[in-house]
Amino acid sequence: DLYIVFADRYIESGKDAGGAIFRLGTLAAAGLLFVSALRSKWQRLYPYDYKIMNMAAWAMIMTPLLLVFGYPPPVAIGTDLLYAAITKAGGALAHHRQGNVDWKIVSILGLGSIPISIFLHTFVLNVEFQESDQFEELLTLSLGIMLIVTSIILILRNKMRKNAIEGKPKLFMPAIHRYRTSATLLMGLILGFCVTVSSVGAGAFGAAILLTIYSQITAVRVIGTDLAHAVPLTFIAGVGYLFAGYVDLMLLFGLIVGSLPAIHIGTRLSSQVPDKVLVQVLTVILLSLGVYYTVF
Repeated sequence: DLYIVFADRYIESGKDAGGAIFRLGTLAAAGLLFVSALRSKWQRLYPYDYKIMNMAAWAMIMTPLLLVFGYPPPVAIGTDLLYAAITKAGGALAHHRQGNVDWKIVSILGLGSIPISIFLHTFVLNVEFQESDQFEELLTLSLGIMLIVTSIILILRNKMRKNAIEGKPKLFMPAIHRYRTSATLLMGLILGFCVTVSSVGAGAFGAAILLTIYSQITAVRVIGTDLAHAVPLTFIAGVGYLFAGYVDLMLLFGLIVGSLPAIHIGTRLSSQVPDKVLVQVLTVILLSLGVYYTVF
């Protein structure tokens, strides 16, 4: 019974509302400050926007932060997914209005990602599996692996893009460019799995792969397309956790409200922190957290 699940997790949990609000404010300041700090500068550099990928990568720290603050993996992932869907919607709409979304690519990606997310929630991450020890282990391991992969992509992203434009490596890149639709569909399937079990993938990871497959498209259009696809994917994946009772609604509300002052503060800091330093710090954080959640 859905009501019993929600009552058990939210009504009868005995959580202190004041303490929860304090944690939410702390999380918002820690997790969103640097993400917002880069927003204004990246908009000014819009035509050359590899740096938007860094913003997406910073957003990946949200789920590990929630784990650090003691939230169970499914709650951290489910809440972060719905938070991502809500916050990404505004960015996707802005990109659409500026003509920076290729809806054909979005449709192909969604054709692979949405069904796999629904399938996972229906047949794999079902009630029986949720009650086993393997459930949280799968989510934590998946999160760790995706953080490691993302950190590697941040290091190699410029070289990946350059090689894709030049058609390198010759062994398989020409084939990928020749069969872009199939490669995009396959990417959608992979993203659907990764995002559903880890909340990571619909950002820097997805953008980097799209920049490789569609090397002839401008970076900003690829970013807008990836963002537009991320909205329905994170929403569907998040709703699956919501129906299972693994979304902390108070936490979700606090993250949304807490992001508003973070934008203002972050904008003031954007001119004081070199982007190169932020990327290096981000890479170290993602790699360290990834190794931790994968090994320990």
